[in-house]
Amino acid sequence: MNRNTERVITGRLPGALLLFLLLLLPGVGELGGWGAIVLDPSLARSLVAYWPLNEGAGEEAQDASARGRIGRLRNGPTWTAGWTGRALRFDGLDDYVWVPYHPSFDLPQGFSLVLWARLEAAPDTTPGNDWRLLVGRSGFRPYGLALEQNRQLTGSVYVGERRRSIRSREELPVGEWVHLAFTYEASSGTLRLYRNGALEVEEVSNPGPPDVQAGRPLTLSLPAPSAGGERRAWPGVLDEILLFDRALRAEEIRALWVGQPDPYNRSTHIATRRAHR
Repeated sequence: MNRNTERVITGRLPGALLLFLLLLLPGVGELGGWGAIVLDPSLARSLVAYWPLNEGAGEEAQDASARGRIGRLRNGPTWTAGWTGRALRFDGLDDYVWVPYHPSFDLPQGFSLVLWARLEAAPDTTPGNDWRLLVGRSGFRPYGLALEQNRQLTGSVYVGERRRSIRSREELPVGEWVHLAFTYEASSGTLRLYRNGALEVEEVSNPGPPDVQAGRPLTLSLPAPSAGGERRAWPGVLDEILLFDRALRAEEIRALWVGQPDPYNRSTHIATRRAHR
């Protein structure tokens, strides 16, 4: 195998071939056995956590990065068919997954949140229920991705006491799988939202690192803050959630969407396109 062959970036591979690659390719083996994505070493080094949500049963969401950021299912999210393999369905009332705080969740250089989502019901429009969390730290602080009542996505990051936000132009469709990515580059203050591998919107604010919030967990979806309080839970399905410690480049986001290496990188020899089943 030549060294160029080691540059597998992203792909969904049959189990035997995946095991073969994990055994042979240096740098790829950082990923644990629960996931289906194989990452280029440069991406693997930037990976903070990866929740493929492929368990299909039980009360834990394993971290396939092998870094041990295991999520605990709370209030009854259910296992269902995913974009690929299995996924988690949230009822929009109080279902969520709780991942205990770890210092690696404080990301001074910026971050990328990448995932597949399927909205199953339009959010209600009653006062107080103005947004629903997909994934984030204690809601939006210091960072998170949420859906607003008008079905537009909002990515937010706190830099010090100031919240910087970016909003999608298009509504999120009901009943369709969509690949989403929210990135923040601390050195430039640039926020970006991607949809199905393409940049949708970009905004630049004052640069700075995301606020450090020691002790605050990361959650998929979010429970109501109190009995009878506002609903913040995601009303739909989530799958293949990745957190990186930097703002990924556009070609890296696209590669994660299509499940293959950057098509313009001719030195990459293995490419397997994801098939929706």
